[in-house]
Amino acid sequence: MSKPVALVSLALSAAVGVALLSAAPQRLDAPMPEARAIIDGALARATWNAEQNFEGRFRRTMNDRLRKYDDDGEITEDVTRSYLVEPHQGVPYAKLVTKDGEPISGDDLADEEKRWDAFLEELSNPPDPEEADEDPLELAFNEELIARYTTEAAGLRTLRGRPTYVLEVDPIFRTKTGCC
Repeated sequence: MSKPVALVSLALSAAVGVALLSAAPQRLDAPMPEARAIIDGALARATWNAEQNFEGRFRRTMNDRLRKYDDDGEITEDVTRSYLVEPHQGVPYAKLVTKDGEPISGDDLADEEKRWDAFLEELSNPPDPEEADEDPLELAFNEELIARYTTEAAGLRTLRGRPTYVLEVDPIFRTKTGCC
């Protein structure tokens, strides 16, 4: 599997998983709905979440752990960073506050100040809405994405103490002409 396909698959799994948590049944003995009904509920919840703009309204913390490996599979670098994500003019900014449990200093502090200045500069020069700056690896959980896959309801399982639907999701392969 190529790296972009693996990233898309991982992102799709994450997007579907988060959205499906909100569409979870209340009981494990609840009747199993059709896959499309589950997806419709998840799409509605994802749309509602986007409309609420929670990231642009509330503060939160975020942790990031980066491990680098050598050719033998041994860890060569293991870094944990903590961020304070807070909205500035309705746009979330992730401020690096600690690295490996210690407050940032030196080069990390200087780099963070540059990131903040670049963020403020970008906010002061909003992009032209006519120019789409699309990231080819960025995925939105929407009908367009769902149309690329076949889904089948595969059952129920408990996730974090809550009953959750399990869907089998397979890509639909198409040729350049759009046919299968």
